[in-house]
Amino acid sequence: MFKNINLITQNLTPNLSKILNNMSWLLAERLLRMGVGFFIVAWMARYLGTTNFGLLNYASAFLVIFNTIATLGLNQIVIRDFVNEPEKRDEIAGTAFFLRLIGGICGFVLATVAIFYLRPDDVISRNTVVIIAAAMLLLEFQGINDWFN
Repeated sequence: MFKNINLITQNLTPNLSKILNNMSWLLAERLLRMGVGFFIVAWMARYLGTTNFGLLNYASAFLVIFNTIATLGLNQIVIRDFVNEPEKRDEIAGTAFFLRLIGGICGFVLATVAIFYLRPDDVISRNTVVIIAAAMLLLEFQGINDWFN
């Protein structure tokens, strides 16, 4: 089988060979990430039990709404601007950092206010949402990932 793969790859152009090599690394990374994620979620579900795992999923699903507000859709825009205007990289990175910081703070505050309004008597749900929402305050560090992309 490996002989057949080597014969096929020898007949490819250098650019196509590089593309296939990069695609295989990306595919392997995605499969590894999905496999590890599956086992971690299964382990968490077993450890937490149905009630607590459901509460964790409720909090995560609730925060997805506010996470879209907090990210401001900057991920692809910042990378595009890095590529199109490399001389303004520092300015773009700084602006994105502060926009994400403000968006994260607004998303955290909105999520906290919303959960206190929607579930005034459910202390466990409120605390879970507030703890998970605190991760929105760290969104500005996504800029490091954008820089390397």
